[in-house]
Formats: sequence, C-alpha cells, structure tokens
Amino acid sequence: MGIKSSIVVAMLLVVLSAGSVARADFTLNVDEVFYSAMGGGPFVKNYVLTCNTGAGEAWESMAFLKFDLTDLPSAPVPSAWLSLENIPPAGGMTLTQPSEDEPVKISVQTVTEDVSKITSGQIGVSDFQDNYIGDEIDTAEITVNGFYYWDVTELVNAWIGGADNYGFALTGRYDDDFDPWLWPHFAGKPNAAWPDSLGAEPVIANVPLPEPASAVLLLSGGVLAMFRRR
Repeated sequence: MGIKSSIVVAMLLVVLSAGSVARADFTLNVDEVFYSAMGGGPFVKNYVLTCNTGAGEAWESMAFLKFDLTDLPSAPVPSAWLSLENIPPAGGMTLTQPSEDEPVKISVQTVTEDVSKITSGQIGVSDFQDNYIGDEIDTAEITVNGFYYWDVTELVNAWIGGADNYGFALTGRYDDDFDPWLWPHFAGKPNAAWPDSLGAEPVIANVPLPEPASAVLLLSGGVLAMFRRR
C-alpha cells in the first residue's frame, strides 16, 4: 500500500437512519506495547518512541505492538484501522518533535517473529531490528499532536485467515530524510511501573477511533469524512 497520509484522508462512511456516522463494529485492544532506542531496550512504559532514522543507523528507535485478538471477527473485514495518539514528549525526553514544517513518516511493518520474544529475552532488540522486520503495511506522516491512522486491513484479514499474531513494528524506515532526526511519541498502555495514562491507548477497529473531530459531513447521498489528522 502507498503512503496515504501525505494528503488529507477521505473516507465514505455509512449513514444510519438518523443521519449519524457508523460506529465501530469491532475493536481490538492492545496487549503489548513497547519500544527500542538506539539498539537498547525493550522499554515498557506508558508511551512509545519512534524516529525517522533509517535502517542500520545506530540511533534507530522503533515501537512494537501486539493486540489481543479475542474480539477478532470471524470473516474478512472491508477495513481495519490502527489509531495512535501522538503526544508531547514524555518520560522527561527533550528530543526534537515533528511539526507541520518538519513532518516525519512512520510506517507499520510486519514482523517475521513474535515481538513477545523481545520482552521475554529470547531475541535481542538489535537482532530483531536487523533480521525480523518485514514488509511495509502503511505509512502515515506525523506532524502535530493528535490522532493518526494506519490502514491495517491486510494485516487483520491475515489474522482472520489463520496467520500467527506476531504483532508488528512502527518504524521510520520509509522516511528518507534524516535531517533533522525527529522523535514522535505515542501514548501507550499504562502498567505498574508507569501507571499514568498519557492519552488514548492504541486500538484497531473497522473505523478510525476516535472518529476525527474535524470530520466534514456532507449529507447529500452519504457522509464524506475528511480527516485533518493523518
């Protein structure tokens, strides 16, 4: 799939009889979420860190997510969206953030081994990053704080079809501009050591969640939702 988020995203959503926008028919909640930084980690905190440093760079950081498939639909779905909230720097970080003038592209990529093997210590972070990162699923351009969305329909339908749930990675490997290095932060999942909620937890659903506040509704024959946030 190509980069969908370098322009304003438009989707046709179903109109209910009362004229409201359709809600999520399924929702998958995040099970594991953590990140690497400069070859170190894993860091299991209430946020994740990524950057636009390309493969092989010593400062590369990426996030890893794995979702609970308890509520996975039994039949293939027409759409599935990963929603993440880009937040201000967390954990005392002072790293340069993306902006409208200096965006960063962050990609969802498949993995060829279970990301849980990183947290269990079976595979080291550097080894995993060098040898087990697979294909690009979708790429979003990150600018200001807010919600961003990745089309993960292909991945979800693979799980429905019986593929192993290895999780996936969020990387900057499809951003060919490394000057300056930019470090978007996304809200993660609170835990015992990092109990505070910093924003919405990662979620996968058949529609982007939460539905973007900037949606433009055109009620002549349908609903056109124009997403300002990518």
